[in-house]
Amino acid sequence: MLKLEKDYPGINELCKTFAKNLSKIKDRTNYNDYCLDLTYWTHHKLNRNEEVQLLKYFRNFDSLYAKESFENGEKEKHCNSAESINTLYEKYAKSCCTYFKDYTPFNTCGKYFKCDTKYKPYNLQSKLNCTGVLKTESTLAKVEIPVPVDYRVNSVKEDLPKIEHSPKDIEINYNELIKDPFYMASLSVLSLIGIFLVFFVFYKVIDISFVPCEKFMLKFISYIFLKFIITK
Repeated sequence: MLKLEKDYPGINELCKTFAKNLSKIKDRTNYNDYCLDLTYWTHHKLNRNEEVQLLKYFRNFDSLYAKESFENGEKEKHCNSAESINTLYEKYAKSCCTYFKDYTPFNTCGKYFKCDTKYKPYNLQSKLNCTGVLKTESTLAKVEIPVPVDYRVNSVKEDLPKIEHSPKDIEINYNELIKDPFYMASLSVLSLIGIFLVFFVFYKVIDISFVPCEKFMLKFISYIFLKFIITK
């Protein structure tokens, strides 16, 4: 238990309180409810203890990373701490952080966790050169962050071929287009409809009492229409 206390501060007191509450179950008539409450209480305490450990780790990370010299045994202590926090870091990186390919991660546990990958315990252990400090042969596993949620979208976008058109290509396409009979016929019909719409608006706006102008407009429209039919 004392060894656990070193890596998990407060575990001693937690186990004592848990054992004390556990012994009271036999005196309860509704022991099922009591047992359920005790289970939730234990989970809450354990999670709170994990949050405290993470908060302490992130607060000390920058100063430890920048530190150049350590007192005797101090570096080994921090290397062990980085090793013990690694599992917690992986657990909360997956549950608290939503990663994106080109944007800052979305963090739902901002009070005690940082999603920036520079805070990986592996980075701290590498900076402290813990492989030459720790007496054990254990090596710290490098935590891999979850796949960005927009990975598939970005990968498809990057795989799309980039098409570039030179001015010469554009000119060739234009010449081919105007030689197309269907295109030219469609353009003529649409132009005629546009002309009729413009004159229709003028016809509605002009004062009906101004008969000479009205007759002129009707004759002009008839002339345009007949000329268009004859040319076709």
